[in-house]
Amino acid sequence: MCEFVSAIVKPNGDLVCRPEASDSHTDLLAHAGIVDRTCDTACCVEFFPDDKTDIFEPAKYVLRVDQGRRPSWYSEEMEARTRESLRDRVRRMVITEDREIILGGCWLVAPGVTIERAVGCRIPVCAGKLLSVSNTGIGKMWDSSQVQEMLGSSQVQEMLGSSQVHRMRGSSQVHKMLGSFAAPREQGNNA
Repeated sequence: MCEFVSAIVKPNGDLVCRPEASDSHTDLLAHAGIVDRTCDTACCVEFFPDDKTDIFEPAKYVLRVDQGRRPSWYSEEMEARTRESLRDRVRRMVITEDREIILGGCWLVAPGVTIERAVGCRIPVCAGKLLSVSNTGIGKMWDSSQVQEMLGSSQVQEMLGSSQVHRMRGSSQVHKMLGSFAAPREQGNNA
């Protein structure tokens, strides 16, 4: 399984990275039209926190080549540029202040942050509070994170700690609950 954030580096230094859609190297290679998947055409990398509790601190992320061997063209200079580009990308994903809405994209919601509405987003980690989510995928809810209302086909993969989901509607789903979670108080197939 690929880590968040996965990317493909091309020999010219171009980066293929679509965290809002997928962290799969297979998906990224296909999206970039790279059929020859040898070291001559692409280098699969992952940029992730060594300690998962550092997910909101991109300066603490590490870059790793995620394939059999490192391409000869993937120089230390290219690696440094790739690391800085991915660090900047993740830095822009981290939400540290309250927002009325996040619309599309990929976001990391830091502790203490309240988002009034999240629509059509991918949220790999939420440690804050989401008041309403619609057609949004949430990877993990940490600590005392909360979702007030899930609409459409929203999904939460894992709830940890004392995370809470208050209302689920439509085809919303929670896949795994661990810790002292609070189950939804109201469920239904209403939109």
